[in-house]
Amino acid sequence: MGNRAFKSFNIDWPKRRTWLAHLLFVWFSLFGILVGPLLNIAQAQGTSFVVTGTVYYDLNSNGQRDPGEPLAPSAAVSGGVRMPEAGSRTMATTTDSSGRFILDLTSVIGTGVPNGTVTSTVKNAAGPIVASGMSSFPIGPGQRVIDIALELTGEAHPGCVVCDYFPQTQYEVVFRQYFDRRGGVSTFGYPISRLFLFQGFPTQIFQRAVLQQWPDGSIHLLNLLDPGIMPFGSFNGAIVPPYDPGFVTYAPSPGSANYAPRVIAFINANVLNDFAGQPVNFRQTYVETVTAAVAFPLIPPPVYCQQHGLPPSSCTPPPGNGDLSLLPGFDLEIWGVPTSAAMVDPINSQFVYQRFQRGIMHYQGNLGVTEGLLLGQYFKSILTGQNLPTDLAQEAANSRYLGQYCPTGPRWICRPDALNPATTDLTGAFEPEAPSQ
Repeated sequence: MGNRAFKSFNIDWPKRRTWLAHLLFVWFSLFGILVGPLLNIAQAQGTSFVVTGTVYYDLNSNGQRDPGEPLAPSAAVSGGVRMPEAGSRTMATTTDSSGRFILDLTSVIGTGVPNGTVTSTVKNAAGPIVASGMSSFPIGPGQRVIDIALELTGEAHPGCVVCDYFPQTQYEVVFRQYFDRRGGVSTFGYPISRLFLFQGFPTQIFQRAVLQQWPDGSIHLLNLLDPGIMPFGSFNGAIVPPYDPGFVTYAPSPGSANYAPRVIAFINANVLNDFAGQPVNFRQTYVETVTAAVAFPLIPPPVYCQQHGLPPSSCTPPPGNGDLSLLPGFDLEIWGVPTSAAMVDPINSQFVYQRFQRGIMHYQGNLGVTEGLLLGQYFKSILTGQNLPTDLAQEAANSRYLGQYCPTGPRWICRPDALNPATTDLTGAFEPEAPSQ
């Protein structure tokens, strides 16, 4: 991911000013959750220097707070000043319940300092958040800086407690590193379950997918559209193409000779960007599911040096980009091979679908948007019997998973004869959870 700097700033010109020129550097970033601060930096009458801001979770990484992005209470914020004449001085505070903080640096800066550099950083429970981007601009005589909006970039920090929690759905991401390295919310949607045992594997459900941990510790997507799980053709009014065994016979088998280039050729030939005169962008969506910046994020030098216990003066991080030839395999990992040709919805000609092993692409011509159906959400609805669309309820009427979530049953399973409690434990799987402390 590239570094980003200030999005915008405004400068006021007050009538009185006693400060001499300063060079101000303010940077916010994190090699952890994306937290977007909005800052106001005010100097008044030459006697105070106050930094105020709001810290929030920048879930879509666009560098601005959008509706639904939660504030971050109890985040540690530190600020300091480096002055050639007086050395370095720092102070710290935490955000309040609304995610706001105030750093009054007046006491550490003092008055009459001819020059210096003011800095601010943000910390959370996982440790310091190191700046990956820096911007500077002069504060000259008679200037006051207000309303600085920062653009940020970063990757979720493995093991970060606060940033694993998504208040939108009230669940924490368990397989955090895999989640981040395969696209995060844009690929999987939000978590919609706790970790639970499903058919012998630790499992977590997301809006678009189901992740499972295999005995060797690796993470894999459950083939939700397999015949034994959700082989259905209608999801909340969306009429999707059925599994086509004739179509699939042309796909190479895993482990066969030259499988990698052959399966990529099969995908390129059968996953199209244009279909029935519409720009469905199915192939583009497929190949851009996992980008190099997501799969192989750059590690800021200070983070790398700290992680390896090396002094910055003699520490040179390796290149951040990994083996780009792996990216097609990562996309295949998420979607699988196509199991049908594209198909126009027979009821709505502006909707086009294509079925894959682990997802269904949906093009909405009225919006010009292509994305995956919320298959994980539908599977959760089948398990709980809640918010289950009528058409899906009819197709799943004989499913052994239908309405199985029962707090009064063994391991919260309603019909243990259909879902073995020895390999599946639904206890509390869909009960909302509070963020870890």
